[in-house]
Amino acid sequence: ENAYEPAYGARPLKRFITKEVETPLAKEIVAGHILPKSKVTITLLAEKLHFQTEELEDTEE
Repeated sequence: ENAYEPAYGARPLKRFITKEVETPLAKEIVAGHILPKSKVTITLLAEKLHFQTEELEDTEE
């Protein structure tokens, strides 16, 4: 609902994704809380996005 505005097309959705997903995720990466080769799951709880990370095993041989 916060990102939908038929008159403006996808622009509000792009701004919402940038503000609520990309920026917080980038801050966590820069802070070192999300390591390379990690899986990030985003869930919505109580009208707020929550990020959960899981380190994946290195499968290179």
